Amino acid sequence: MTIERVLLDPGSSTAHRVAAAIAHMHPGVAVEVRAPRADERVVVVESRAWRDVDFFEFGLGATRAASRGRLTLALFGDGPILARTAREVLIHLQRLLPERNPASTGEPFDEVLRRHRAALDPLVAADHDHALDVWQWVLRLDAEASLPVQIAALFPDVDRLASVLSGAVDEGPLARAAALVERRDRPDGDPEGILLADADALSFFSINACGFLRYYGERHTRTKLACALARLSPRGRRHLASVPLRADLRGLLREVELAR
Repeated sequence: MTIERVLLDPGSSTAHRVAAAIAHMHPGVAVEVRAPRADERVVVVESRAWRDVDFFEFGLGATRAASRGRLTLALFGDGPILARTAREVLIHLQRLLPERNPASTGEPFDEVLRRHRAALDPLVAADHDHALDVWQWVLRLDAEASLPVQIAALFPDVDRLASVLSGAVDEGPLARAAALVERRDRPDGDPEGILLADADALSFFSINACGFLRYYGERHTRTKLACALARLSPRGRRHLASVPLRADLRGLLREVELAR
């Protein structure tokens, strides 16, 4: 489930500059300045409407489309708004453009991902999306993240982690990953624990907050936003500025920040 190609508005004066930036950040993705073809499976984003989108539903739709084969993402707009939209959309869909580092490259981690996917309820796609997104936030925050913290990002439950990965990961990294998961909400100064807490909270803001607001309303969402904000380290707070938030959620977040 990956984005194979990104298309940029051929009528945009900034398309070629944005294309070069995307190609630099995601060298494994084809980037072209052209309109979509009729035979391409495409997710289209209009820059002017992007920040009014229900990001939760948009993300689930993109996941469903990608599950049927490699996906093309088409971005339309002009000027600075196209660059901003491209940056935000690619953050929001980073789980479909998975990055790795030396600790997560190769067949052993491929097996971790296979077992992770097989163990999740196929009816709860949001859980799988969130886990992959937390993993990608870990790598966005720390390009040298260790194997245990990457495993911990994928498995929020210690028992599931142990049962699913038994025999697939050496005992040392597996025990360290389990320890990180157990302290996921209280890292107590552990740098990798803080990294994991940042990634988990940023993923909530990025892909789950819209759905939470729809299902639980403003009152509970304010509480959830306050809890997620409290989990962020100074590094995480800096990265929060790059997370796309719909206008209503951005307003609620401002209220929470003012009340702190």
